[in-house]
Amino acid sequence: MKPRLAILIYSLGGGGAERVLLTLLPHLQAMFDIHLFVLEDKNSYGAEVDYEVLGDSKSDESAAQKLLRLPFLARALARKLRDSHIKLCLSLLNRPNYINLIASKITGHTAIISEHATPSLQYQKGLGGAINRWLIRLLYPSATHIVAVSGGVRNDLATHFGIQNITTIHNPFNLTQIKSQSLLTNARIAELEYQKQAGRNLLVSLGRLDSGKNHRLLLLAMARLKQILAAPPLLLILGEGEQRDNLQEMIIAHNLTDCVVLEGFVRNPYPYIRLANATLCASLYEGFLNVLVESLALGILPISSDCPSGPREILESANPTYNIKTEITRYGVLFPSSSITSEETSLNCLVAILAQLCDGELSIAPEILKERARFFDTTRIAQQYCTLLMQAAKGDL
Repeated sequence: MKPRLAILIYSLGGGGAERVLLTLLPHLQAMFDIHLFVLEDKNSYGAEVDYEVLGDSKSDESAAQKLLRLPFLARALARKLRDSHIKLCLSLLNRPNYINLIASKITGHTAIISEHATPSLQYQKGLGGAINRWLIRLLYPSATHIVAVSGGVRNDLATHFGIQNITTIHNPFNLTQIKSQSLLTNARIAELEYQKQAGRNLLVSLGRLDSGKNHRLLLLAMARLKQILAAPPLLLILGEGEQRDNLQEMIIAHNLTDCVVLEGFVRNPYPYIRLANATLCASLYEGFLNVLVESLALGILPISSDCPSGPREILESANPTYNIKTEITRYGVLFPSSSITSEETSLNCLVAILAQLCDGELSIAPEILKERARFFDTTRIAQQYCTLLMQAAKGDL
């Protein structure tokens, strides 16, 4: 009989951790009897998986509301685990992690949590930040074990929160599926293919529209490029979030409507990436940054801010500390993040990189990029998860 495993995540909405879980699920289902719980009934990827809604949470709840609801949600999870005789629970993302850990104090179940961000940077400001820093210090040490999606996340938890029982397991990617889905087309993709064939450079940025992703810097760079290039590239920003209105206003204010498009959430971003000359990321902080591996998998050049903490691991920076100038690595390009240096320095480096790219002076052989992506293949990463969880199920951690 397979060991029973509960998995708790906020939702199956359009985020990186959600995509990670959906990639892992078939492999975990081969080893465990899975019971999947979510806090909000959202399934942006259209995944055909069974799940149970644990609460009636909303992503726009205030920090105080989220805090007050934690014990009730933890009690609900504890009841579900007891009723189903489940002794092992894996959670992904901060709020599910808190609930898992509080519930473990009620049931005594083995709690494995997965950290997908860099908490000291993600939770720097405001009441919400203070609450999350307090909860991490209070609860995370009680986890049976913690999975960090990058060495940078592991170091952040150790350095800033004094947590030690951590294993680094990178995010998994179904490379075969990425390639096949990249070949799918529709009217929008056909339009972009026509523009590409006509000689226009295409750039793609993929991620939630929030302040941490720093799309503002990308728009400032596009405004500079429009001034210095006869034919500026087209930037496609894929994603949704609370910054949409601000970004749209900025696009209009800088007269960028002909070269920047907010495409919204796209269930299958891979045809966009396949057509791109490069993918762009200007994040202030990250846990891993999935789009870099997705770009590598399709042989497309990734250009990223060297922010804490995932990009330098994925693209293999040769520098011992975060960059304060541009670095062309074996697998992509890193420029200094605005969280490490000034916005002006970061902007100047990004503009110079993109000007080189548009002039055809910057490239890395696609096969080299694809070879790097194989390091993150699902089979290899899923085996690491299965080994860790089976050890937990047997009480060997």
